[in-house]
Amino acid sequence: MYWITHRYCIVFFACLLYGHGCGDEVLKHFAARLREHIRATDMAARIGGEEFAVLLEAASIEDAQVWAERFRQDVATTAVVCGEVSISYSASMGVAPLDVRLNSFEQVMQQADSALYQAKRQGRNQVVGAQVFQN
Repeated sequence: MYWITHRYCIVFFACLLYGHGCGDEVLKHFAARLREHIRATDMAARIGGEEFAVLLEAASIEDAQVWAERFRQDVATTAVVCGEVSISYSASMGVAPLDVRLNSFEQVMQQADSALYQAKRQGRNQVVGAQVFQN
């Protein structure tokens, strides 16, 4: 019942690193920025090497895209200092609404992932909303 009465959106991220020497520092920085941007009711997780997912509670697809764009801009305008090097990086994001009445959780994750890869194909450092298909 909880899923039906609350709106959620999934946001997938790929943290785009420039250089590998300080990759762990960049990932830590990204995770710290992410923690500052999510609410207590949201959930964030690292789901792969440089990929993260965020579950935004009570968010429409439009709300989630606005949130993702603000976060993307924040990431793009901050740098990580690693030793004597300042590292700039960006993030591509895919956003999909989660409504288990229409699609399974796996389908929603695939939609967000497809939107993420579309953002990468379109030049990276951008937010793309998923084209939602109902079963």
